[in-house]
Amino acid sequence: MLDKRLPRIVICAALAIIMALPVSALATKNQTVDWNAAVVAKLDMMYAEEIIETVCAMGDSSLGFRGAGGPADHQVASYIVEQMDEIGLSDVAKEEVPLDAWEFRSAYLEVPGMSRITAASFGGFPGTDDQGTDYANEAIDAEIVWVNNGYASDYIGKNVEGKIVLANWIGYDYWVDSMAYGAMENGAAGMVVTTIDSNVGQDESALSCHDGLYVPGFPPLISIAKEDAQIIVDRLESGEKVTATMYSDIVKTPDDLGGVGYNVVGMLPGKNYGKPQDEFVIFGPHHDAWFQGAMDDTSGIAAMLVIAKAMAEVCEEDKVAPERTIIFTSHTAEEYGIDDTYYDWCYGANYQITVEHPDWAGRSVAYLCMELMGMAGEPVYVNCVPELYSFVKQVFAANIDNLPYGASADNNIHTWADSWTFSAAGLPSLEFETVSDEWETYYYHTQCDAPEIIDYAYLRQCFAVISDMTTRMATYTIAPYNFETLATDLNSHLLLDEELWGVAALDEIYEYFEMSTENRDKLVSEAARFSENSAALKEALAVANLAKASEINTELMSIVKTLDTSLIAIGVWEQDWYPYQQPINDVYHLWWGLQDLWAKMAGTGDSMGLGTLNWVGMTWYYDYSSYLNYMDQRDRLTGDRVASWGLQTHLQPAVDIWQEYDALRSVKGPDGPTFQDVLWVVPSLETVLGGTALVQLEDAFVLMWTAIEDANGQIEGLIDSISAGAE
Repeated sequence: MLDKRLPRIVICAALAIIMALPVSALATKNQTVDWNAAVVAKLDMMYAEEIIETVCAMGDSSLGFRGAGGPADHQVASYIVEQMDEIGLSDVAKEEVPLDAWEFRSAYLEVPGMSRITAASFGGFPGTDDQGTDYANEAIDAEIVWVNNGYASDYIGKNVEGKIVLANWIGYDYWVDSMAYGAMENGAAGMVVTTIDSNVGQDESALSCHDGLYVPGFPPLISIAKEDAQIIVDRLESGEKVTATMYSDIVKTPDDLGGVGYNVVGMLPGKNYGKPQDEFVIFGPHHDAWFQGAMDDTSGIAAMLVIAKAMAEVCEEDKVAPERTIIFTSHTAEEYGIDDTYYDWCYGANYQITVEHPDWAGRSVAYLCMELMGMAGEPVYVNCVPELYSFVKQVFAANIDNLPYGASADNNIHTWADSWTFSAAGLPSLEFETVSDEWETYYYHTQCDAPEIIDYAYLRQCFAVISDMTTRMATYTIAPYNFETLATDLNSHLLLDEELWGVAALDEIYEYFEMSTENRDKLVSEAARFSENSAALKEALAVANLAKASEINTELMSIVKTLDTSLIAIGVWEQDWYPYQQPINDVYHLWWGLQDLWAKMAGTGDSMGLGTLNWVGMTWYYDYSSYLNYMDQRDRLTGDRVASWGLQTHLQPAVDIWQEYDALRSVKGPDGPTFQDVLWVVPSLETVLGGTALVQLEDAFVLMWTAIEDANGQIEGLIDSISAGAE
């Protein structure tokens, strides 16, 4: 029955796509299908396997590792240049990226009664080896102290001065830099992290490595497998004193490594290559990696080179060129690249789009970011800017046969890939990967991400879908943007009945502080106007004069840049939020907390609002960390201490209510402070709400309505221009 139904499903899907596409896209539909069929027919999977085996063999240690700016990172960049040249791409180049280079060579932990334990480390952390002395002075010999999850409370009653602390890393909810900060505060000589109870590193004997968000002064840090760690913990909890030798051979000084990595760029010329009217499609992965990085992201390197090779062959054999120039690029420093900032990843891509090639924004219809792919059973997942969401769904519908494990898409771009910094710079992007919760729990950023897990039949199917995306982008006459997704999403957030994101519930707060709702109302009004304009633009594009495509695309890309540089933002937990969402989160939680406190003062309630106030800014750190670490996190989150893509986030300094929250938490019983002793907290929180949180919310409202107002003007002008051109 399935075989009989499949052709009908494909036909229905194809019809759905045709009905969804604007006339401007249909004008080149046949050309797009021909291009993709020709490219897919030339996908060389033997070449893909050769690339993956070759690149995965490039490492700075026996475990692999292509740390940004290290020898293996340089080696793979040179390899990509050689391959691009052989493929026949134009203007192939390596472009320098200044960074905090990091070369991991080896690490281990020696514990009496156990075999030497192989270890890894986290990006940015220094080694115990100072690269200039004999072995006797290069290791840390000290007692091990088990500090549970490495929270501030876990150090109470424990002397770790000059010792090695062993801690369980719980995973994404509490990053390892905070654990290292606690170790530094308490004078530890070194730190060993593991994943006994965690949402990462759960495969057998898995070692973990991620970016470390390193701050100068942190002690050396290594990671070991949970099985080895459990043996040590059991011995310690039995009362045994365990002394160990901790060693890590890591080079990270600019003098030794040069303090530079390389992005690689190669061009497949479009029909207007080198001319002012040329438009771009950007395609690429990153080439630095933890361990061998077979899926993350050698599979992306293979996708780029295999598809570039196939496209170049089609261009050569058929003597054709795509409508747009395709820029193939691979980035260094996606995993880690710079110290003393909260945003130490995606640094190579950030440098490329903000320093080396800011002109790409406004001339590029899209950046297609290729990430980890090819493991059988892992579904395709794409996150993208809203204006590309309809495009992604159309490609999925056209590729049912190439999506055996399913596919899903989010209409917001995520921060853990190079696509975010491109999007925030005004160049619309998507990230393509094949992942699931199981992948992230067991394989992600461990030595288990090795070539043998890749299924090349499935990898080819992924390449076919990616090829379809790329050829459509490169050959559609008019850029395939749909602003209705953004309009719907934005309006649904602003007009939600529930209080957290809806702005109507602000009325009583603004009234209490005698503030005008002008900026709030202006945002709602402009968002509604944007919704109407998005629908009108879609209709106009459907009948646009294709002879005016260049002018139309220029305006479309300008509209995208106006919107994305102002509306793409994140919250303090790296959520993909609009600029107003972090401030309104803080405003509402402060308001709700104050209502509880006012009720308690009046004798009509018992709650002090602790559960609510915990969600203001980064107050949740209170249960894990120290005030100094909290302040350090706030400082780095702004991106001001060290320039990085943190400066693109539109994240204002987090609202600080630590002291007020601490005072309320001190009210515990008859022998301690009473609520009457901390009544000063109430007017203080009122001041924070009215003087900081609401000001930040107002700033976000202004940023957003100004951008949407500008975009509305651009859209209305474009609609008029299209109408005039059609006459």
